[in-house]
Amino acid sequence: MKKLILLMLVVLLSYQMIRAQETLEQIAKDIINAYKISDVDLLKKHASGILLPAINEHFFEDKQAKELAVMTNDWDGTIKEIRYSSENIMNKTIISAMIYFKMCADKEQICVVMLSSLDESEWKALGMGITTIDKAEYEKNSLSLQSVKTVITPVDHKGYTIEMASGEIIKNPSTAKLQELLTTLDDDNFFITLSDNDGFLQAAYSEDGFSVEYRGMNGYFGATKLLSQEETSGLFVKYIDKVNNWQDSVSWESLE
Repeated sequence: MKKLILLMLVVLLSYQMIRAQETLEQIAKDIINAYKISDVDLLKKHASGILLPAINEHFFEDKQAKELAVMTNDWDGTIKEIRYSSENIMNKTIISAMIYFKMCADKEQICVVMLSSLDESEWKALGMGITTIDKAEYEKNSLSLQSVKTVITPVDHKGYTIEMASGEIIKNPSTAKLQELLTTLDDDNFFITLSDNDGFLQAAYSEDGFSVEYRGMNGYFGATKLLSQEETSGLFVKYIDKVNNWQDSVSWESLE
């Protein structure tokens, strides 16, 4: 009887994982097609609360939205692979799904749909839903959704300070607060600096992207290209959450 119950549990778990995979693939396809045919309603269906107010009849006329739409032009309709990662923000577990759907012209980069789930809530688009990522960085993430569904010990942010161009200063900020402030950067409030005892990470806003620099024990460096909102936010989150080799997803050059 015990063996039968164990077998039933294994079958049930496998079924749930297959259903989760199917759901993620369908959401990813919806988002890709929304950009492909400029379907506002389809994109709204899976957009997060942060993006929803920006999605209107003019959304696909935006420069960044047009660039993402171009990425979907020659998509063959298939999902190549899905990888997962997880992190803890304010004692809540956020699981991210990276749905790989196309190789970029630069063979070291791939096109992915980014989705997230907070404490196993329904999946929603992360950022604008579509982005590019280094293939090597993507492959560091897990192939198994179940393996990342673990409780993560919250990271202590004591000793970190955020300073904005506006003069606002926040000590011991949460990851959520950091992400919120990054979205407020504009032509007036144009830079953010996150510092701790070991150095700092800073970003300056422009219409074309973010100029990012950091100082650490090994020197002073600047990103070799402008980063997107998603790339910049991801970098800052890794820095404040003390992720090992946090800077490896970006190419840097010495500024000294």
